[in-house]
Amino acid sequence: MKREIMQLNLGERWVADLSVSVILCLPTRFIGWGLPFHYRAAEDVAFAVAHFLQSGGVLQNYYMYHEGTNFGRTSGGPCITTSYDYDAPLDEYGLLNQPEWGHLKRLHEVLKSVEKILVKQSVVHKDIESNVFCTFTDNSTGNSVCFLSNINDNKDVTVDLQNYGHYFLPAWSVSILADCNKEVYNSAMVSTQISLRTKKPSNVGTELNWAWKAEPLEDALKGEGSPTACKRAS
Repeated sequence: MKREIMQLNLGERWVADLSVSVILCLPTRFIGWGLPFHYRAAEDVAFAVAHFLQSGGVLQNYYMYHEGTNFGRTSGGPCITTSYDYDAPLDEYGLLNQPEWGHLKRLHEVLKSVEKILVKQSVVHKDIESNVFCTFTDNSTGNSVCFLSNINDNKDVTVDLQNYGHYFLPAWSVSILADCNKEVYNSAMVSTQISLRTKKPSNVGTELNWAWKAEPLEDALKGEGSPTACKRAS
């Protein structure tokens, strides 16, 4: 299945005048009770952001960047967990989720370093070969930056930029070249240390006294439940 880049075109006139489009980047999706955890690779998120900006985009939004928790008994829909654990750069406790956080941080550091070129620009788009594109951007001071994108699912390529050299471009990736002759970022190459979390047994269950009560959820699962919390009997 061909992977797609999600874009959200807003109808507000002032937004339409300022941008080509607005991208809403979804690191992953809702989590259902008892269902597999949805995962979107950091490389794929970085590719979507970099390719969007290469295409002329100006506004980037992440949903979600910081995970969260619904501390009540309700969530966004039937059978959806109350934990907003979307594999986002920051987890629901505010801890770094690597490599997502570090890989995207590096991307935005690179974009920040070339911002003056991107906003005061003369842009040339060039098709290198099938699904391989180059965007050359420079400003009045002679500084430049190049975006190379390979949107093939499983075909790596080597791009010949003539006087600027040859550059290896993995499948489904975007490279950013400072002054069009030095690769400073590639969305498919993660240099951030990957963090692995392990679950360990806890003694809390033996140290505290717990009590529980079954809650009738049949009506709620059918969408017929009341949003008002039940009051505790006096």
